[in-house]
Amino acid sequence: MFHKFAVLLFFKSLQTRFLLALICIGIIPFTLAGILLIQQERTALTMQATRELSGLAQGLSAELDNQLTGLLTEARVMAALPGIVSMSPTQQKPLLRLLHEQYNKYGQIAVADLNGQLLVASTDMELVNIGHIQSFRAAATGHQAWIVATGLFNSQPVLHIHTPIRQPGGPVAGVLGSPIPLFNLVSTLNELNGSGRQAFVLDANGAILIHPDAAMAEQHLNYAAWIAPSHDTNEIQTGGTSYKVDNTTWLAGYATVPGYGWTIVVQWPQSEALKPASITQSLAFSALCISVMLGLLAAVVVAHSLTRPVRNLADAARALGEGNANAPLPQMQADDSEVGALVDAFAAMRQAVIEREQSLRVEIATRKHAEAQIRKHQSAMAASIDGMALLDGDNLIYVNDALVRLYGYESAKAILGQSWRTLYSEPEQHRFEQEVLPILSQQGIWRGEAIGTRQNGEEFFHEISIALTDTGELVAVVHDLSKRKLAEEIVRQTQKVESLGLLAGGIAHDFNNLLAGMMGQISLAMHKLAPTEPAR
Repeated sequence: MFHKFAVLLFFKSLQTRFLLALICIGIIPFTLAGILLIQQERTALTMQATRELSGLAQGLSAELDNQLTGLLTEARVMAALPGIVSMSPTQQKPLLRLLHEQYNKYGQIAVADLNGQLLVASTDMELVNIGHIQSFRAAATGHQAWIVATGLFNSQPVLHIHTPIRQPGGPVAGVLGSPIPLFNLVSTLNELNGSGRQAFVLDANGAILIHPDAAMAEQHLNYAAWIAPSHDTNEIQTGGTSYKVDNTTWLAGYATVPGYGWTIVVQWPQSEALKPASITQSLAFSALCISVMLGLLAAVVVAHSLTRPVRNLADAARALGEGNANAPLPQMQADDSEVGALVDAFAAMRQAVIEREQSLRVEIATRKHAEAQIRKHQSAMAASIDGMALLDGDNLIYVNDALVRLYGYESAKAILGQSWRTLYSEPEQHRFEQEVLPILSQQGIWRGEAIGTRQNGEEFFHEISIALTDTGELVAVVHDLSKRKLAEEIVRQTQKVESLGLLAGGIAHDFNNLLAGMMGQISLAMHKLAPTEPAR
C-alpha cells in the first residue's frame, strides 16, 4: 500500500517535473523566437516604411516634374503669343495682366529687352535691369532657361523662368520673365503632410529648397550626409535612409526630380512607423504566457501545420509588395480548412492585383499620350487665326481667341457652355438643322458658307468646316468671308458701271451716225439752192 502510494507520488512528482521542464524548455525557445520575430517585424516594418516613403517620393517627384514642365510649357505658350512681340509696352500691359490672372502661380509676368531692361510688367513694380541673371542671358540667346535665386525685391527664394520672345521670322526680339515663388509649389507637398509624413525638397547640394514648415526651412539644414545629391540625370533615382534630427529618428525615402537637380524627400518618425511592432510585442508576450500555461504541446503541433503555410503566405505577400508576383504559394491539400481558403483568397487577390496593375499601366500610358495630344492640339488651336470651337452636343466646351473676336465677344467665358444657336439667327439655325446636321450625321463632315450673328446683332458671312470626332464631339473651324464678300460686291458694282459705259457708248455711236446723215442731206440741199433763195 505504501509502495503504491510512493510510486503514485513519484509519478505525480515526475509529471510535475516533466511539466516544469517542458514549460522551461518551451519558454526559452518561444521567448527567443518571439524576440526574433519582433525584431524581424521591426526590420520588415522599417523596410516596408522605407519602400513606401520611396514610392511616395517617386510619385511626388513625377508630380513635381509634371508641374515644372507645365510651367515651362505655359511660359513658352505666353512667349509665342503674337501680341507679345507685335505690341508696344503700353499695349502689352493689359495682355500681361490678363495672362497673370489666368496663370496665377507666377509672381508676375514681365517683358525685357535683350539688354535685360524690363520694359513692362503685369504688376506695378520698379522696372529694373535683370541682365545679371544667368537664366536671362541664356534666354537672350534663344534658349529657355530657369534658375533658383532670391527675388528682385525680397530675400524669398524664387524660381526664375526666362523664355525667348521671337519675331515671326525667327530672331529673338526680347525675353519673357515669369518668376514663381517657391512657396507656391508646396501645395503638392501639403497634401501628404497631413498623414504624419513630411515631404520637402532639397537642392543639388543637399540643402532645403522647399519646405512646408517655414521654421524648418529657416534652419538651413543640409542632408547631403544622409541623402546622395541628384546628378541631374533624366531618370528618377530613388533610395531610402534614416537619420536623427533634433533628437528625433526619421525614416526617409527620396527620389530625384530628373532634369532639375532637385530631390524630393518624404520622412516619417521611426516611432510612428514601428508602432505596429510595439503593439505586436505586447500581444506576443501575453499570448506567449497564455500559450505556455494552457497548451504548449498543442501549440507545437498546430504550429507545424499552421505556421509554415501562413509564413509562406506572408513571404508571398511581402514579395508581392516588392513587385515579385511569382513567389510560390504554400501547397495545401484539397480541403475546406481556413488556411486553404486563405491561400485561395490570396491567390485570387494576387491575380487581381497583377491584372489591375497591368491595366493601370496601360491606362496611364494611354492617358499621358492623350494629354500630350490634347496639349499639342490646344496650343495649335489657340494660335490659329481662324476661329475654332469644340462642341459636346449643342454646347460649346472650347473656343479659341480668334472665334471670340470673330463673334464680337470680350472673352471666351461669355460663350463657353452656351448653345451654338446663340451665334446664328433663327433662319440660319433652321437651315443648319434641316440641311447641315443630317449630312454631318451621315458623312461625319460638312463644309460650306453661313451667316453668323455677332453679339451686337451684326451679321457676317463666313466659311465653316464641321467634323464629327470618334468620341462624338464636333470640331468647327470658322473663316471670316466679310472682306471677300465686300470685294465681290465691289467687283459687281464695277461691272455694272462698265456695262452702262458700253451701253452709253453704243447709243452715242448710233446717234452720231444719224446726225451725220442729217447733216449730209442738209449740206446737199443748200448746195442745190440758188444763192438768192430765202431758204438758203
